[in-house]
Amino acid sequence: FEVLSVLGEGGLGRVLRARRLADGAEVAPKLLHESIVPGSPDHQRFLREARVGQRLRSPHLVSTLDAFVDEGGRAVLVLELVRGPSLQA
Repeated sequence: FEVLSVLGEGGLGRVLRARRLADGAEVAPKLLHESIVPGSPDHQRFLREARVGQRLRSPHLVSTLDAFVDEGGRAVLVLELVRGPSLQA
């Protein structure tokens, strides 16, 4: 991935705007903070979100395109990039 910008950050992680090098598609990787210990309740919740997200399909939900654990043990969700205002706005 080529990171283009940071879209937001929360208690568990950071969401980026990135370009997938394989096909040039823009996506929104969600990276778990490095301070979250593998096996901890927060880590397990993040992985559960990944598993559930990959099974759900609806035009009303952001699609989970991929999920993996990087070389450093950090969990990553690759989400569909949805353009428009933030949910906060």
